[in-house]
Amino acid sequence: WSDTQTPGSSLELYYMKLDNNGNTLVPATRLTFTSGAAGNPSLDLDSSNNVHIVWQEDKIGYWQLYYTKLDNNGNTLVDDKRLTFDNALSGYASLVTDAYNNVHIVWDDDRDGIYKGEIYYTKLDNNGNTIVDDTRLTFDPHNSWFPSLATDSNSNVHIVWAEYKT
Repeated sequence: WSDTQTPGSSLELYYMKLDNNGNTLVPATRLTFTSGAAGNPSLDLDSSNNVHIVWQEDKIGYWQLYYTKLDNNGNTLVDDKRLTFDNALSGYASLVTDAYNNVHIVWDDDRDGIYKGEIYYTKLDNNGNTIVDDTRLTFDPHNSWFPSLATDSNSNVHIVWAEYKT
């Protein structure tokens, strides 16, 4: 979640792990330390219960996507990997891991026009290395935003998004 738990701090990203009775296993842990703001996190677990997280962050003057991987105890395995490198707004993102522990990520991005969202996709291996470079999926005159995805038993990726006709 995003929060300003530290007085005077910006909106930062936090992680916590609970057991199935609501007891704390990993206490609230701050994941970001930025002068901007961090928000809209999405997470999934792989078959080893490693935690994969993607979020948007404004640490360089505009919103970009970042990825991190934590082990089952909340320790960082991949730290703040920046996924987008354009001078545009990278927005809401969603991720899922597949049967091979690859990480699939979709997000909306306005790099192709001010406030003109399009959907992009990338695929990472279990160590955060890029397998598929960011790829534009939508080519619509309207805004495409808020994507979500899932994988099936064959590791095929299913993606949905909202389209806003203005």
